[in-house]
Amino acid sequence: MTNPVIHFEIGGRDLGQMTSFYSELFGRQLQPAGPEYSLVPAGPDGAGLLHQRPEAGA
Repeated sequence: MTNPVIHFEIGGRDLGQMTSFYSELFGRQLQPAGPEYSLVPAGPDGAGLLHQRPEAGA
């Protein structure tokens, strides 16, 4: 029995850097999902999300 990835989120301050890094790490093309998000395909029934966190104090 396997345990597929259903959902995950990773937050950071620089969406462009995160998108480049995780595209290379996962070996997959990430898809823009709005100005502050990138979608990470994770199999037929799952997905991940990179999101840009606001600056501290914002």
